[in-house]
Amino acid sequence: MMHTPVLLISLQWLVAIVCLHIAISVPATVQSAELTLPEISPQFRIQVKADRMARETRGSYDVLAFDGGCQLEQGGFKASADEVILWVERNAPGEQHPGKIIVYLNGSATADWGQGRRLQDQRWMGRLFSVYPIETPADIQVVRRHDIPNLDWSREPGSPVQLAQFSQPQFGQQSTAVAGSAMNATSPEAVVFAPPLLGQSAAGSGPGFGLLPVPQGAAGDAGSTRSITQIPQLPGAVPWSGTPENRASGTWQGGTLNSELLPSSGMVIPDNGSAPYPAAGISPAPAPTAAAFPAPAEQVVRQVTTPSPFAARSFQFLPRGANTQQNIQVIPSPERGETTAQITGGFKLVVSGVQARQADGTMMDFGTVSLEADNAVVWRRGTELGLTGQSTPDQPLELYLDGNIVFHQGNRVIYADRMYYNVSSEYGMVLDAEVLTPVPQYQGLLRLKADVLRQQDRQNFTAYGAALTTSRLGVPRYWLQSDEVSLSDTRDETDLSVYAPTDASRGTNMRASARNNFVYLGGVPIFYWPTFGTRLQEPSFYLSGVKFKSDRIFGTQVYTDWNIYQVLGMQGFEGTNLTGSVDYLSDRGPAIGAHFDYNRPTWFFGAPGTGFTDAWFINDNGLDVLGLDRKSLQPDEQIRGRVLGRNRLFLSPNLELMVESGYISDRNFLEQYFEREWDTEKDFTSGLRLRRYNGNRMFDISGNKRVNDFFTETESLPKLDHYWLGQDLFGERFTYSAVSSVGYLHQRPADAPIDPIELAKYAPQPWESDSEGLVASTRQEFSYPLALGAFDVIPYVSGEAAFYNEDVNQNDQSRLTGQAGLRTSLPFWRVYPNVENRLFDLRGIAHKVTLESDLFYADSNKDLSLFPLYDPLDDNSQEHFRRRFVFNTFGGTLPGQFDERNYALRNGMQRWLTAGSRQVVDDMTQARFGVNQRWQTKRGLAGRERVVDLVTFDTDFIFYPQAERDNFGESIGAINYDFRYHVGDRLTLLSDGYFDVFSQGLKSVSAGAQISRPGRGDAYIGMLSLEGPISANILNGYTNYRLNDKWIVTGGAAFDFGKTGSIGQNIALTRIGETALVRVGVNIDSGRDNVSFNFNIEPRFLPTVRLGSLGGELIPPVGLFGLE
Repeated sequence: MMHTPVLLISLQWLVAIVCLHIAISVPATVQSAELTLPEISPQFRIQVKADRMARETRGSYDVLAFDGGCQLEQGGFKASADEVILWVERNAPGEQHPGKIIVYLNGSATADWGQGRRLQDQRWMGRLFSVYPIETPADIQVVRRHDIPNLDWSREPGSPVQLAQFSQPQFGQQSTAVAGSAMNATSPEAVVFAPPLLGQSAAGSGPGFGLLPVPQGAAGDAGSTRSITQIPQLPGAVPWSGTPENRASGTWQGGTLNSELLPSSGMVIPDNGSAPYPAAGISPAPAPTAAAFPAPAEQVVRQVTTPSPFAARSFQFLPRGANTQQNIQVIPSPERGETTAQITGGFKLVVSGVQARQADGTMMDFGTVSLEADNAVVWRRGTELGLTGQSTPDQPLELYLDGNIVFHQGNRVIYADRMYYNVSSEYGMVLDAEVLTPVPQYQGLLRLKADVLRQQDRQNFTAYGAALTTSRLGVPRYWLQSDEVSLSDTRDETDLSVYAPTDASRGTNMRASARNNFVYLGGVPIFYWPTFGTRLQEPSFYLSGVKFKSDRIFGTQVYTDWNIYQVLGMQGFEGTNLTGSVDYLSDRGPAIGAHFDYNRPTWFFGAPGTGFTDAWFINDNGLDVLGLDRKSLQPDEQIRGRVLGRNRLFLSPNLELMVESGYISDRNFLEQYFEREWDTEKDFTSGLRLRRYNGNRMFDISGNKRVNDFFTETESLPKLDHYWLGQDLFGERFTYSAVSSVGYLHQRPADAPIDPIELAKYAPQPWESDSEGLVASTRQEFSYPLALGAFDVIPYVSGEAAFYNEDVNQNDQSRLTGQAGLRTSLPFWRVYPNVENRLFDLRGIAHKVTLESDLFYADSNKDLSLFPLYDPLDDNSQEHFRRRFVFNTFGGTLPGQFDERNYALRNGMQRWLTAGSRQVVDDMTQARFGVNQRWQTKRGLAGRERVVDLVTFDTDFIFYPQAERDNFGESIGAINYDFRYHVGDRLTLLSDGYFDVFSQGLKSVSAGAQISRPGRGDAYIGMLSLEGPISANILNGYTNYRLNDKWIVTGGAAFDFGKTGSIGQNIALTRIGETALVRVGVNIDSGRDNVSFNFNIEPRFLPTVRLGSLGGELIPPVGLFGLE
C-alpha cells in the first residue's frame, strides 16, 4: 500500500484534475475562414403564414404548398417568398429523432439568419429540422392544387435532368404540329398568349401576361401570332400566387406556371406524334458551353394531367355478373331539368375519384367507391345520363338502391337491403345496414349492424338501433347494443411532426360515441352504461380482461380490468391509455388499481415523451406467506400497495429528462403480490435525471430521494457526471476516455423489520453505513492501439482520484489508484466450402477463431472495505435474500469469498471506466485469457442463402499471479464457457457454466434444448447443477403448444434431485374461442406449500403475451382471415 497523502494536498490535487478535465471537455470555438450558415435548433417551432395552403402526400413526405404573402420563421431564422413549398419527411414507427423539412422558396426569395447574414435570390432550397408539427394560422384558406412541383434538383437552371409533359392545345387555336427549339423563339411574333389565372379574366392582365414561347416551324405561317378568344372560365377556381406586375414583367415564378395548362421545364410530347421538343423554362437557360464529357440523355417521364375541379367524380355502370342481364330505362324530365333512370336485373356502379401521376410514376388516388345492387333508381340534373359520366356538385348523381346491396369505400364494406347515396357529396342513408371497417392497432375488422345508417360524408356515420362487435358469426356471441352510435373514421393528416407515422402504418383514427349501451354475452345483457366514448384503439367494450383464481394464500380471487375512457364516455388524449382494475381476494380483501401510459409527439412543455404510471392498493386483512421459515408474517400496514411511474421527455434531440417515482407500502408487499416484478424488475426509486448528449460526450445531472425506508438507498442532492469516451488524440494515434463525477451523496441503510421472525434473521451488509457528504472522483485512460501484423495490441494506462467525505467509519478518505494493462486480439479463420450435408443442413463451413487476452495491474492506496457502496451491486430483492442467507447458510458470519464486492473485484470490474459501482477498487493483478469460436454455414432457399451461426463456443478464465491476496489461494478462477448449437432454425442445443476452484466456490453447469415454432408453440428441457454454498441438481422444463385450432396446452415443472425434491409444477389448458381465450389451470408451489387454481378469460380480439402467445407470435384476432 502507498502512504496516505496529506488530506489538504489530495483535495487540491483532486479539484485541479476535475476542473482540468471539465475544461478540456468543453468544445472550443473554432474560427473558420469558410462562410457557414448557422444551425437552427430543432427545438424551435416552424411557423408559416400565407394566404392559401395546399396539401399532398408523396411517398414518405407530406407536401405543403403555400402562396400569397408567404412568411416562414423558426427561431431567429426568417424567410419570405411568393411561394413556399415544404416537404415534411415522416419517420417510421418507433423512430424518435428530429424531423427533416425541405424548404423551397420560389419567387423573390429572402432568407435571413440574423446578424447581417441575409440571402436574396429568385429561388432557394434548404433544410430545417424540428421535433414539432408545422404551425399555420387557423384562418388560412385550404385549397386543392394539382400543380405542386416534384422534389428534385432539375428545377435548377441548366440541370440535365428534365421532366416531360403532354402538350396541351392552346386556347383560341387548333392543335398543330410543331417542331424546332423554343430557345430560338425570342421575337414578339414567335409567342402566343397563355390563358390567364384560373378564375380570372384576361382583361387588364397586361400585354405581357402569360407569354409562352412556341417552337418555330409550326404547320401554319412561321413566326405568326395567334390571338386568344373564348377563354373558358372555371367556376370556383382559386389563383395560386403572383401579382399582375410580376406576371407582366415575366419575372413571376409562382405555381401557376407549373399548372397542367403550361408545360414546365423539360420535354413536351405533342399530341400528333411528332418529335418531342423542349418546353419553355421558368427562367432563361444559360448559354451552352463546351462539355468535357458527353451530356447525359434527357429523362422523359410521361405525366397525365388531372381533371378539374377536384369535386368531380367519374362513374360507370357495369353488369353485376358475367351472366347478368342488365335492364336500364331512361326517363328524361326537361320540365324539371333532370333525368331519371330505372335499373333492374343487377348492376355494379364504379365511382372513381381524382387521380394524379407523380414523378416516380405512382398514382395518387383520391377515392374509389363501388356499389352493387339488384335494382336502383338514378337521378341526375340535366338532360344527359349514360352508362359513363361525371358527378359534380352542380350535377350530382343520386341513387336509390334496393336488394342485396354491397357498398365498397376504401377498406370499408357495407351490406344493406335499401340505400340512398349521393355520389358527389358521399352522403347516404342505409336501411338494415351492416358495415365491416378496420380499427387502428387491430388486425381484424369491426362489424357494425344498424336499423338505419346515415353517412354524412366519407368519414362520419350515425347509426340508429346499432350493434358493434368484432365477431364474424351470423349471430355473434358478444356485442355492444346502443340506441345511437356516432362513428368518425379519419386519418390524422395534421400531425406533421417527427413522430408522425408513415402512410403504410397510419391508423384510421376511428372514434365512436354511443348512448344507452348494453353489453351482450351469449345473447344475454350483462352490463349497462349510459354513455360510451372511445378512440376505438381497442375493440373491447368497457371490460378488457377478467381472471378468476383460488389458492391457499389469497383465497378466491376475481380480477377485472376496465377501460376508463369508455366508462367515463371520454375520447382521451391521442397516444394515451387509461385502464382501471377492481379486484377482490376473499382471504385478503378488496383491491383497486389504475394504469396510465402515453407515447405522444408533444407532451409536457411541448416535448415528445413516453412513460407510464401504475398503482394498485389492497385493504389487506391476511398474513403473508413467503416460504420456508417466513410463513404467517404480519404485514406492517393494512392498506398496502405500490405506485410506480417512469417517464422520458425528449426536450431536444440531444437533451432528455427522465422522471421516476416509486412507492411501496411495506418491505414484503412486492414479494407477496408481484413476485415476478420483485425478482426481475428494476428497483423502485424516486428522482430526476437530465442528460445532455454531445457526440461521444454526455453530461448527466441527477437527484434521488429515498421514499421506502425499508430499503438501503443512496440519495443524491444532486450528482453530476460527465462521460467522454473514445476521443482520438494526436492524429488518431492515442485514444482518451474519462469519467468524472461530483455530488453530495447520502447512503441511508434500511430500517430493521418489525416482525420478530424476520428480525431474528436480519443482518446488515458490511458495506452499509449511514454515510453522507461530498463524493468526487475522476477516472481517465490513455490507450495506444497498434496493429502488429495479424495482432491487435492495445497498451493502456489509467488512474483514478477520488475523495469521500465519509467512509463506513464516518472518516474522510482520499483514494488514488494507478492502473496499467495490455489488451490483445488475434483473429483467424478457415473455410471448408466442400462440406455439405442435407441432414444437418450444411452448405460449407467457416471456422472463425479469436484469441483474446487482457493483462491488468492496479495499485490503490485504500482498502475496498473502507467505502460504502454508494453504487450498489445488487437489487433490493437480492439484498433482501443476502441478509437471511448469512444466517441460513453460514450461521451469522459471511465468509469473504461470498461477499459480492470480492466477486466483482475478482472479475475485474475496476478495469472499466464506466463500471456500475465506482467504489469497487483495490490492489489487483490478473491476466484474462479467452477463446471465442464460431462455426458458420449457409441456410435458406437456393439463391437466397443467408449466413448463420451453426455453433458458437466461447470460453475464458483468469490467472491470478498473487493468488493469496486476489483469489483466496487459487491461481486460476472465474472459468466460464457458453455453448450453442443451432441444429436448425427451430432447435437449439445450449449449455453454459461458471467455476471458482477455491473451497466452496460456485460451480454451475446447465445444459438443455430449446425448440420454437412461431404460431405453433415452444418448449425447453434442461438440467442445472449447482455446487458451493448451495447444492442442487434441478431438472426443469416447460411447453406451450397449440394442439389444434381450438386448444393450447401449457405446462412446466422443476424437480431437485437433492434434498429439496419437488420445487413446483403448473399445467393449464386454453380454449381458443370465437369470443375469448379461456384458460383453466392448476399451479403447485412447494416452497410456499400452496396450490392454486386459475381461470382466466381474455378477449379473443385483444390477445396478450400471457395467454395468446405461441412461439413468440400472438394468436391472430378472430375474423382476420374471414369466418373460422
